[in-house]
Amino acid sequence: MQGFSASELPSGPWMLEQPEPVSLAVVGVSHEVIASPESLARRVASVTGASVDLSSPDEPTEDVAWVASISVPGLPAPLLCWPEPTTPTDSGLPDHVLGASAIVVQSLLHPVDPLTSLANLLRLLTVLEDDGLGVLDCDTGRWFEHETLMHELVERDIEPDVRHRLEHLH
Repeated sequence: MQGFSASELPSGPWMLEQPEPVSLAVVGVSHEVIASPESLARRVASVTGASVDLSSPDEPTEDVAWVASISVPGLPAPLLCWPEPTTPTDSGLPDHVLGASAIVVQSLLHPVDPLTSLANLLRLLTVLEDDGLGVLDCDTGRWFEHETLMHELVERDIEPDVRHRLEHLH
């Protein structure tokens, strides 16, 4: 993933010196989207209205069907993605979503504006699947219902900071 040079960043109370990876799981992803890295990249390009860069390892990964790195214009770092089924041991998930297909997404938040960066990432993951169930914050175990994310992040008139916003999400 892309790194951030601490010497080039301003300092302040809401800035991250060295951003930690954020891990989110989009739950309720269709089989068409989850089928391959290429199908996920096509869907991301479709919902953002922008070209994305896809790369994946040449060697198969032992524990997962595929791994992909997707660079999306407007996001500060590539998305490292892989499919995983949800299981009863996944903390934070309500019972009605257990067994649903999921894509785990790891990325870095922009150290100068991590909140806008997280909001943009959540917006993208929310519109990734029209009939999605929600997003799990894998780091905290917090579950966000799809309807809540749509209402709070996608359908609202409030726009994130223009320096970091994904222009084409609907």
